[in-house]
Amino acid sequence: MASGGSALHARRGVTTAPEPPAPAPLRALQEWGADWGPAVERETLAIAGHPDPSPERLHRFHRDLRRIRVELETLRHLLPRGDRDRAAELLRRLGRVARLVGEVRDFDVGLALLAHPRLRRASGSSSEDFVRTRGRLQEEARTGRALLGAFLRAELDRGLVMELERVLAVARPRMSERRLERAAATERARSGGRAMRAIRRARRRPSPRRMHRLRSALRHARHLHELSSPGTGRDLRPFSSRLERLQQALGRLHDLDVLIDGLEGLGPAVWESEWARFERRRRRQLRAEITEELDRKEIRERVARLAE
Repeated sequence: MASGGSALHARRGVTTAPEPPAPAPLRALQEWGADWGPAVERETLAIAGHPDPSPERLHRFHRDLRRIRVELETLRHLLPRGDRDRAAELLRRLGRVARLVGEVRDFDVGLALLAHPRLRRASGSSSEDFVRTRGRLQEEARTGRALLGAFLRAELDRGLVMELERVLAVARPRMSERRLERAAATERARSGGRAMRAIRRARRRPSPRRMHRLRSALRHARHLHELSSPGTGRDLRPFSSRLERLQQALGRLHDLDVLIDGLEGLGPAVWESEWARFERRRRRQLRAEITEELDRKEIRERVARLAE
């Protein structure tokens, strides 16, 4: 979602008085937030109005929804109590949209994995199990897109964009330098605590679910840290290349989990193939490497610093 002028405001004929420059800390938050309504409306209409939005477009939409939610969670701390409740409901609505987009993307990932040349050689592109599984995923992807489009149109009809703009209108006059920094500090502490809890749970039992939640927590902390760093002089190094590599490794592990879960439906010939056994060994090795990394004190200290 690229930033730009508020086309939504211009179309509705709403004019506003010029505003003073934003304070340097968290200026990116204010500038990006100014385009929330038009950006959400533009992308939502584009996806809802297309029978088959591309995986790339869904990926961008999913990413930008995450960033909006991080920013909205920060701005929520500036709001009066009643408007804070309205922001919380918006976060729930945006979370439901993001989950639906993520489910459709899982089907896309499954189809991409089924198209892998090594898997096709292992299964035989004409095998009944392979063709049936691919057809099922294609049908689920089409159904998922149709349901997503209907849900997005319903959210627009329910005033999702207007609610975003209303919350921002209440927050903007309260965006003083001190309040913005205090809100960001509060949210950093909450997000960093969430990441630390996710690490402890993943260390105790590195299940696919817990590893995926750890990945989400680190991604959230990174978005928040990048948001609150420009213009403040805040050190970006707490989210260093070490944590970035950990996040990327968790992403590869998630892809392997999706792949291996999908292989179980392709029949014993594929499941017992040398390539499938290799992928299972690769997953075990990657999970062991991640678990070993999580046991390192340095990693936990770096994640704890994200809350500062």
